[in-house]
Amino acid sequence: MLVLELIGLLPWGVVSALSGMGFDAGFSWKVVFIMAPFWAYPLLLLICAPVAFLINAYERPSAATAVMIAPAVVSGGWLVLLLTFASLYTKM
Repeated sequence: MLVLELIGLLPWGVVSALSGMGFDAGFSWKVVFIMAPFWAYPLLLLICAPVAFLINAYERPSAATAVMIAPAVVSGGWLVLLLTFASLYTKM
């Protein structure tokens, strides 16, 4: 799981770099709110990976797996929510 999440840092770098275009019209808290879970992805990896390995050392593999999946769930879940609400908003 860790290897897949580290590979996920490659597209994250592109999305994170391009997200700066959201500030072309000036600073907006809306852009910060939308992009915060994506910007937090590497920080979540740095926090969750050592915690998952520590939990695994105490022979709790299911809990370690849940902790290791958390960064992908946070960022991916946020993307799903944004796409869902964007599609509902455009139909109005």
